[in-house]
Amino acid sequence: MYKYFKYDNFLSDSLYNKIYKISRKINWQTHPGLDGNFSNHLTHQIIDSKLKKSKLQEPYKQLVKVISNRLKVKVFPHNMYFNLYQHGNECGIHQDRSTENKNITFILFLTDEWQANEHGEHILYDRTETEILFSCVPFSNTALIFDSGLKHGISPISRFCNKDRIILVLQLDIV
Repeated sequence: MYKYFKYDNFLSDSLYNKIYKISRKINWQTHPGLDGNFSNHLTHQIIDSKLKKSKLQEPYKQLVKVISNRLKVKVFPHNMYFNLYQHGNECGIHQDRSTENKNITFILFLTDEWQANEHGEHILYDRTETEILFSCVPFSNTALIFDSGLKHGISPISRFCNKDRIILVLQLDIV
């Protein structure tokens, strides 16, 4: 059974603002096909599976502690990156890992005053991609946490939206 949780106002203002400021100073790169077929959004890798536990930098170390405390289980990222989406960007339906209940994906929305009619919802699908299990508007400081085996993607951003939809993604191992 796949699990997913949504938290509004997940981080303290102080920690959120630190991460938000980092997200606005990024040198973005393209990585076609990163998140499924047809994906063409921008990304910025922070860590990958080679990171040692002692090397996690602030404010990410503090973020991992908040996630662990909220979930009441110790977690550590094996992958961490920012993604940026704008109108016209695509994110194909994909899963981060195919392990059920062993890895968790954490997404923090770093959007500016997002409105529901701007769309760009994050969508969680069933295994067959025929039913939507959950949909989440990317409001600022909202966190979405789900089993990394869940298939997911985003809905297209409205052509009337001229904002960046930025997220921080941590793929976490339960330790």
